[in-house]
Amino acid sequence: MKIPTFEEIEERGRELNKLRAAGKPALIPNDPWKKDRPPCYEPPRLELGDHIEQALKKVGITEERVSAWLRKPCNCGKRKEKLNRLSRWAKSVLKKHP
Repeated sequence: MKIPTFEEIEERGRELNKLRAAGKPALIPNDPWKKDRPPCYEPPRLELGDHIEQALKKVGITEERVSAWLRKPCNCGKRKEKLNRLSRWAKSVLKKHP
């Protein structure tokens, strides 16, 4: 996929703003930026457990390292899944009670 230039990004932004100002959906017909992705493409959504895992990895704290320090399995995967479930629950509560 070709990386767009700054001018192309600016032009695309102007087109989208015109559509929004006219009260139309901000969709550009035959958008060249979407041709490389299937129409139903949605990037994966990261949740709380995923963000914590990424942050710890960036500073060098990995599941293997924690297990070595504790000298037993750390259950990081279970903790990550619990935090992800907590994140989904909190989002659903906030949607019901804004």
